Amino acid sequence: MRRPRFGLVLAIAAALSALALPLVAVPANAVDSGCLSSGGAGDVNGSPDASVPGAEIGEYPAQPAAQSTLKVACTFTATDQSSAFTIHDFQNVGYHQGEARRLLLKTAFAINATTMKVYGTIGMAGLVNHGISGPGLAPRTFIKTVVSSTPNNDTTLTLDIKATAASGAVPAAPALTGPQYKVDNGTSRSVTDAKMIAGFDELVSATANFKAADSTKSISATGLQDNTVMTFSNATKVTLNPGAVQAATTVAAGSNGLALSAVATATELFVADATYVPGFGTITIQTNNTVGASTAGVLKYTGKDTINQKLTGVTIVAPTPGTDTIATGNAINIVGSASLRASDITTSTRGVHDGALTCTFNTTTKVGTITSAAAKFTADDIGTDITGAGITVAASVAGTPPNVNITPVITNVVSNTATITGLTTMATGATCPGKGATKFFTVGSPSVTAPKDNDTVLSQGAQLDLNPNLVPGSNACTLAKPEGFSIVGAWANPGSAGFVTNGGFTTPPAAMNFATVGQIVFKTSVITYAAYIVQVPNTPDEATLNGPYKYDIFYPNIPTGVAQCPSSPAGSGFAQAILGSTYSQAQLVSGTGRPSTAQFRAIAGLPASVVIDTNTTAGIESTQLGHTFNITSDCLMATTSVVDFHCGNG
Repeated sequence: MRRPRFGLVLAIAAALSALALPLVAVPANAVDSGCLSSGGAGDVNGSPDASVPGAEIGEYPAQPAAQSTLKVACTFTATDQSSAFTIHDFQNVGYHQGEARRLLLKTAFAINATTMKVYGTIGMAGLVNHGISGPGLAPRTFIKTVVSSTPNNDTTLTLDIKATAASGAVPAAPALTGPQYKVDNGTSRSVTDAKMIAGFDELVSATANFKAADSTKSISATGLQDNTVMTFSNATKVTLNPGAVQAATTVAAGSNGLALSAVATATELFVADATYVPGFGTITIQTNNTVGASTAGVLKYTGKDTINQKLTGVTIVAPTPGTDTIATGNAINIVGSASLRASDITTSTRGVHDGALTCTFNTTTKVGTITSAAAKFTADDIGTDITGAGITVAASVAGTPPNVNITPVITNVVSNTATITGLTTMATGATCPGKGATKFFTVGSPSVTAPKDNDTVLSQGAQLDLNPNLVPGSNACTLAKPEGFSIVGAWANPGSAGFVTNGGFTTPPAAMNFATVGQIVFKTSVITYAAYIVQVPNTPDEATLNGPYKYDIFYPNIPTGVAQCPSSPAGSGFAQAILGSTYSQAQLVSGTGRPSTAQFRAIAGLPASVVIDTNTTAGIESTQLGHTFNITSDCLMATTSVVDFHCGNG
């Protein structure tokens, strides 16, 4: 028997990729419908699901705070298989989080610059402590202050880190072709100058720009326990709960860790400021100058004279100015990377399709509104972009200089309604953005840590009895002999050129109102179809594991019947793996963008309130008439992680 042509098989396979199966031979008439090696708990068309050797709904690694791959492997009879189904991911899993606002540089800056000037004033005030990425900026750069000038239509941003390179040229006339920058929609940020002492409950950083709003939020660093939270003291100091433990990178107790530069009086020591840890209480300090008695050489200080850069409240034991050194009686982490608010859960870039939404546009103020339950607007969306068919940017207005915006901006959110500023016009009525059958509007822009368009995010193998009338060279249907193939799913960010909404197998049902954080596109030379990753509310109990949202992978239209032999007893099967990280994300320099977001799929860390091992559940469900199934599987989240495959091999 001649083998089918590989390219054409793959093309049809792409259309069927949602039914990716393990490459194991399935004898004719022997396939069962199931997704677990030990079935019987789920339901397939009103009957218990079968046990299928090697089948799986699981993930690996299955531990808190880890990137993780989701594995779903099922077989179905031709009667039971569905052309539309949803995979409900485990409720403590998140997909890439965050969204960005794009800014256009107005004035070029040089290397070592600490400020930058961008076009626009709309919604800028709320960007303090938001990360910013773009040409010339170092990883971990965030905005410390914002000063807008309405007459000049520009905003000056003060940065926490000096620019590591020049920005590049800016067009003489305002245009959207100049250097663009992305600002994250949350205040999660990281620093490299954190200092803390083991056994104490304070952490200091000259660059962190701590605010009162940081209180009760997470902070993580080497030397801190899981679920440590901070309380604001001042712009450079927070208290920790629980306190610091021994850090890995330290100036060890009793070592010569602090340079002594001079002695002023018997109660003052001058020290090099770069190695001094301010803000802590009474700490024992030792000199390397012993004088006989067992307590000789022990100094104590209670504070620091910040003007004269000296320790006060100490007892001096004859050190020699300029030659001796002093060391702490406790280990100090003198240069530490710390992530602030990395566990914050914010909204993400998402495409919204909602046939029930309403919208308004004021022709005088040029302000619009969109009311949509599906969009799940929150305060985290304020200050971010909004785009889509029917939303037109205010490219310029009368006066000098022109008003240059990249996109309109969400400036307020009340319940399900977002207010949009910076418009020229916006469609209303039946043509509201995102209301039409194939229409979406996009909230936010992909952040710098988001997967790139066309990144591979899913791999799958499949077995299907292909019809030789459609795929020449396939086995005759009378043989009931399935063909095997593999395919990958590529990522399309909402609003991107690759985001397909009008193909025959990519269009969601008109009655389906939802917000998708992105699209998985299966595309070949013959056919294209898509799955959507959809953010859905967690129940109150589920929210204790991963906040307000969980995720579904929604396949609205899988063209299985296009290529399959009619009523083939061989059935079909698929094994798909949704990856924890993508190629582009793996290439990001450490510290780029929002902390803990450079992943595609990850398991949340266990909250401090969860002190016992906890079950999570995933499943696959079809509601297609005559092809219904609902099969679930549990995965135990252990408070102490063990290297094993207790939830599958991913």
